[in-house]
Amino acid sequence: MSYSYTTINATCDMSTNSLEYYEYFFIDATSGNINITLPVAYDGSFYQFQRVDNSSNIVTFYPSSGDTINGTSSMIF
Repeated sequence: MSYSYTTINATCDMSTNSLEYYEYFFIDATSGNINITLPVAYDGSFYQFQRVDNSSNIVTFYPSSGDTINGTSSMIF
């Protein structure tokens, strides 16, 4: 079984960048803070994120419009 992965290193909307087709994401915030807007969540949706830098820059996740992340409007990683 193979998994698809990519690296996110800038602010993005996963839906408009076709990133919702990947399963694993490496996040590199070396260049600055990153805001990631997640795609619409469906039953069985699975995404795994791993931070690969040790900078003090902030990575913030935002849900798709109308959704929440564990009942909140954002999550800092």
